[in-house]
Amino acid sequence: DLALAIEWFRKAAEQGLPVAQYDLVMEIHEQHDEAYFWLSVAIPNLKGEMLENATKIRELAASYLKPDERAKLDERVKQWQAAHQK
Repeated sequence: DLALAIEWFRKAAEQGLPVAQYDLVMEIHEQHDEAYFWLSVAIPNLKGEMLENATKIRELAASYLKPDERAKLDERVKQWQAAHQK
């Protein structure tokens, strides 16, 4: 059940699990704003092929966003990172 999988990926992503953030985006990649946000959060914690793929997908998602949308998402990323520092 895709809807259930997305729900669980989102819950794990919100807990700060980079692989779950990446997996969530693989299912919601057409939601460009959310894809950009979650990959921006995940990228600092990814490695190898997953990092390469995440970077490409994030760049693609960014190409669909207006500058003001991207600026708001960048601020959201900063707030998320500040709230989830380890």
